[in-house]
Amino acid sequence: MLKEKGREMEGIGQHHSTTHAQRVRGHSLVQGLYMLLGQRCPTAPRLYRQQAVCTREQVPFQSKIDLMIQTIQHFEPTPGTLTHVLLDSW
Repeated sequence: MLKEKGREMEGIGQHHSTTHAQRVRGHSLVQGLYMLLGQRCPTAPRLYRQQAVCTREQVPFQSKIDLMIQTIQHFEPTPGTLTHVLLDSW
């Protein structure tokens, strides 16, 4: 998520943008999508902070994989359904 003017925003970092084919200043979000009976239900997005940003902001670093593991561990599927997990690789 490109942030051209956001220099002092929390969690701002330099992330690769496939749209711009270069690194840009912005935010990177980790999010899941739950599908049930043809309905798409996105999970709450989680802000990914690069390790240097975490050091600067004095917060614990969590990788994108760590954030997704937590999302999966805290997910509560609808009773009586089978849940399959499909992850994109970075």
